[in-house]
Amino acid sequence: MMSHKVPVDKEQIINEFSNVGDVAGFLDKTQKFLDFYSEKSYESYVRTRIPEVEKVYGVPILVLHIIAKMVGEFGDRLPGISEYLIRKLWQKKTREERIIACEALVHCFAVDRDMAMTLILEFIPDLDNREICDMMACVGLKPYSLQYPKVILRMIVTWIKSPNPWVRRFGVMSLIPMARRKELLPLDPYFIILKRVMKDKDNMVGRAISRVLREITPKDEFRVAGFLEVFARDPDPSTIVIIKEGSKKLNSDLRNSLMKIL
Repeated sequence: MMSHKVPVDKEQIINEFSNVGDVAGFLDKTQKFLDFYSEKSYESYVRTRIPEVEKVYGVPILVLHIIAKMVGEFGDRLPGISEYLIRKLWQKKTREERIIACEALVHCFAVDRDMAMTLILEFIPDLDNREICDMMACVGLKPYSLQYPKVILRMIVTWIKSPNPWVRRFGVMSLIPMARRKELLPLDPYFIILKRVMKDKDNMVGRAISRVLREITPKDEFRVAGFLEVFARDPDPSTIVIIKEGSKKLNSDLRNSLMKIL
């Protein structure tokens, strides 16, 4: 991760946002700090790492964490305004403002989970890059995934059928918060969902599948190995990559056996 030339003044950011009295003022203050902390070198780094990103300032993630927290505090001071503010941030279409919106959804869930879910469902069709897609799945949606996993699993079945590859990736990545729970749900739903997307031709969807497989491997590596073996015996270019990447947390004997089949 790159270091930044301008030190982040957390106290200044908090103090200035604490005096904001309306949405227009909040958006103006956000713009001020995005301009102040933007760095061309970091912007270039982000564009290299996530080439599909369009509008980016190059602002340190710490600044975005602080502003997202202030969205929550702003909503506490002015009840009912959070939904409108988060929607406005999302509509700006910049990397930074969408990250703020994703993180602010976590606070919204604690206050009004239905409102937070309404916003997520509204934003999903707009997903257009890996970073925001994964943040929405693993941060914005996380509280709902952990509290209502069966509901989210049913939604994932719909998302992975989308013609939009970013929505399909979002569906797969939405499994990760549930996979990281100490008490994992039965693995059957994971394998049912992953089986349906294993031959997806989109590289970003394939990478998401591999990540989920690596996450659930410590729970039952033999089932993961058995699942991958089925596809290793009838491989295509997409599944070969997934098998190689998704098997990296298997013990060496299991992984070597898979590689021999390939």
